[in-house]
Parts: sequence; structure tokens; C-alpha cells
Amino acid sequence: MNRTVLRTVEILEIISKHGEISLADLVKITGYPKTSVYDILHALEERAMIYRCTDKVCYGIGFRAYAIGRSYSKNSDLLSNSYQCMKALAEDIGKAVLLGKIDGEKILYIAKCEPKHPVVMTPSIGDEEPIKNTAFAKIAEVFTHHEKKICQLSKEEKNRIRTEKLASYGLDGPGPFYNIASPIYNFETRLSGVVGVFGVKEVGVDYSEELKKVRECAGKISERLGFI
Repeated sequence: MNRTVLRTVEILEIISKHGEISLADLVKITGYPKTSVYDILHALEERAMIYRCTDKVCYGIGFRAYAIGRSYSKNSDLLSNSYQCMKALAEDIGKAVLLGKIDGEKILYIAKCEPKHPVVMTPSIGDEEPIKNTAFAKIAEVFTHHEKKICQLSKEEKNRIRTEKLASYGLDGPGPFYNIASPIYNFETRLSGVVGVFGVKEVGVDYSEELKKVRECAGKISERLGFI
């Protein structure tokens, strides 16, 4: 692939992640020649993909890039068919519900619904994080034919997750937090995404009903995507 194209995409991703960032910092992060980075920034600015901040030093994501992102969100079947189910689940259980796309050993969060009074900090839309030691990692290992054993799951646990279409992490451990995840399929029976819940454990609480509701949410989204 063309080197300039790859560099342009990388620079856009960095600007998006930082909100606003200077030419000097972009050069430092990428390691690319200053003249190359400047030329890319100039071209992006002319196309309104980025804008020059009021201090004339930093750059931010422009309206054209934002419009492209909005267009993707509007037209994405996964996003449009997930929101109502996620919102209903978040209000029902009083916890944050996130929608993610698995990419290797990472997950990109593309949608999020929170209750009126969230009690725990959760990832933001656009965050891409390693999925090791999460319910998402278990889903990835079982449903994506992953080459590596991310979680070192036993054969019995893999079979259980595959049968129940449900995974959890932290409910049986000593830590204060837990998460639950369930796979979403499309009409081609392909894994489209993962819906998950993040919460703080409470002593003496039976989470079986919450586990069931997360799976039902994923099932409803899958049905809307044409999965039978």
C-alpha cells in the first residue's frame, strides 16, 4: 500500500485520539520527517479533514472527517440495530452497556449506553484496548478461531461459552469489578460484534438474571441483523 496513504491514516488516527495535537508532537510520535508530516497536515486541512486551532499550533479533527464518521454511524446496521436494545438493558440493570468490535487481541468500542446514574468508569466510544483478562477475551477465543490462547480456557469452559453464548470475568474473583459479554451474529452467521456490561460487584448478589439479560440483548440484536 502507498506509504503516504498509510502515514495519512495514522496521523488522522493520532489527531482523533488526542483531540488536539501539535506538529512537533506528531513528528515525535510518528518518527516521520517534519516536512512529510507538515505536507500531510496541509493537504488534510485543505480538504477540511482537520482544522488549525486558534493558537495556530495544534490541529484537530475537521468537519469533513466528522461527517464521514457520522455517515458510518448512521448507515451501520450493527449500530442502528443495537442502540434500543442496549439502552433498555442499561436502564433495566442500572449499569453501562458497551458494544465492541473485536480486532485480533484488541476491542474497539463503537457504542455505549449508560443508566441515568452510572456508578463505575467505563471505556469511551472510540477507545481501543487489549481484551486480555475480560469477558470479551473469552468471546474472542471461543468465537473468532483465534490462533493464540488469550485466556487459557479449558475445553470444558470453551464448550460452555459456545453453548451458552455468554462469558463473564471477575464474578468469581477477588477484585471489585466484573464484566459480562455475549456475541452478536449477522444474517451470514458471522460474528458482528460483542455486547457487554461493566459493573462493581456487590456482596450477596445473584448475577444469574443479569447474565441472562445480557445474552437476551445480544440475541435480540442478532435477530435484527437477520441471524436465525
